[in-house]
Amino acid sequence: MINEVLVVGCGMGTRATMTYEAYEAIASSDVLIGSKRLIEEFGSGKECFAAISASGVADALNQAKGEKACVAVSGDAGFYSLARSLSGQEGSTRYRFIAGISSMSMLASRFGLNWDDISSCSLHGRKSDGASFVSKHEKSFFLLGGEGSLNSLLGELCDSGLGECICYTGCDLGMASESLMHGTAHSLKEGEFSSLSCCIVINPFFSLRSQNIPDSGFERGEVPMTKQEARSVIISSLALSGSDILYDIGAGTGSVSIEAAYTARRVYAIERNSAAISLIEANIRKHAAYNVSIVGGSAPEALSNLPVASKAFIGGSGGGLKRIVEALAQMNPGIRICISAITLETASEALEALSAFSNLEICQLSVSKARLAGSYHMMMGQNPVYIFTAGGEA
Repeated sequence: MINEVLVVGCGMGTRATMTYEAYEAIASSDVLIGSKRLIEEFGSGKECFAAISASGVADALNQAKGEKACVAVSGDAGFYSLARSLSGQEGSTRYRFIAGISSMSMLASRFGLNWDDISSCSLHGRKSDGASFVSKHEKSFFLLGGEGSLNSLLGELCDSGLGECICYTGCDLGMASESLMHGTAHSLKEGEFSSLSCCIVINPFFSLRSQNIPDSGFERGEVPMTKQEARSVIISSLALSGSDILYDIGAGTGSVSIEAAYTARRVYAIERNSAAISLIEANIRKHAAYNVSIVGGSAPEALSNLPVASKAFIGGSGGGLKRIVEALAQMNPGIRICISAITLETASEALEALSAFSNLEICQLSVSKARLAGSYHMMMGQNPVYIFTAGGEA
């Protein structure tokens, strides 16, 4: 009967990349549970079970006849490993965790990089937005897996305007087939990489990112722009989080898109005016907001092929506000929508369009700014703005 279960970080799955404690724990165990690769490496003379899920481990422990079991996981036991799901299981107190060497620390050491300021993201068997992650961090680490996964990440960076990011890649770390490469995403994207790969990305544009951008910080042209004070209220009302996908409909200069991109995972700036689209492109480059994607066209038709949004801001509707709101609600009944209006007619239309939603909030924002008149400062009123927010959670 099993009376001790150790969850052991096996580094890169070779003796040379394991700690002495981890190796001794496996050597002294009766039962070994883990991936086929780790069982082949360390399972000689033991009762072995191939399992890579928490339920599989539980089944193996119920079948095992030995007394001391090791659950072998790649890398460090607490770094994107099976340990997370095991620790959340009922009866998880039976597990004891033994640290290992993570792929992030090993890759950083291969290139002589510090890794205490690197933000990490796993794309191993997960769908994620790597370009969005890179745009928000100066240094990013990606754990990858599967054929073409590293090429896919590099291609995504290039397509998002982040092709000049410096990438440090490692494949088959700690094995005889280990390979290391570094260069820009552009220079590496056509390379050949194994399925066991990871990457550190240095974003040279990160210092350009900022919140609370003044109106003078945007390229404007002749296109209307949501002013700074209104942007602050709109973004606060949307209650954005790092997992949100936001539609900015009638994006204009992209001012709301670019400030929202600081928090949201991905922003889609929907705009039909070609002059405005050119301004959005210029402002994306100026503020390195590379998790903003421009969608040319009119809503709701332009939304049909986009990922479903969790939040939406409507700054311009081209007279189709009701249709847009209905389409958004059909795509995601739990969506949170914010609408700005400067005319009474649009305000009335917004109130009617959102009347069936929960959590309806209405704000009327009046702002005055000082203008120098001789030696005096005169307060000049701007157009009042009505801000309607409804749906989702505040």
